[in-house]
Amino acid sequence: MASRKILVETDFLFGLREKDKLHSQVLKILNMHKRGEIEVQVLSSALLEARVVLYSEGFDPKVIMEIIELMETILLEYDVNTYVPILPVDIIIAENLRIKNDKLGFFDSLHAAISMRTGIPLLSSDKIYDEIPIKRINLLNPKFNPNNIT
Repeated sequence: MASRKILVETDFLFGLREKDKLHSQVLKILNMHKRGEIEVQVLSSALLEARVVLYSEGFDPKVIMEIIELMETILLEYDVNTYVPILPVDIIIAENLRIKNDKLGFFDSLHAAISMRTGIPLLSSDKIYDEIPIKRINLLNPKFNPNNIT
């Protein structure tokens, strides 16, 4: 597998849906992973956030279960099977980030904390990450180049 690792968060997971505005970019990234150009790692915190978002939108628990299963199935079709866990230190880092930046949300702070701990760049369309000391790769960039990942 490629040494160029990237972490993906919730916008990537929702981008698995064909009607999502990020779908074409997500497919591009998944194909790069499948070809071994990059290694996509899914943040466990992103799965939790996806669940919370779906609940907040009024989805039934059975439907949420089916959506998460479908996400996993699609990821597995592209050989994505690495999930990065949340550690206690991530929560401490996340809270410290939120103290310093009151615009940073609960889940965004967790995603950023895990990126900080692992040193792996975060692929996201969310500009909030530009305000904190992590490497963000813009998911909206149509000219994404795996050679630019450090």
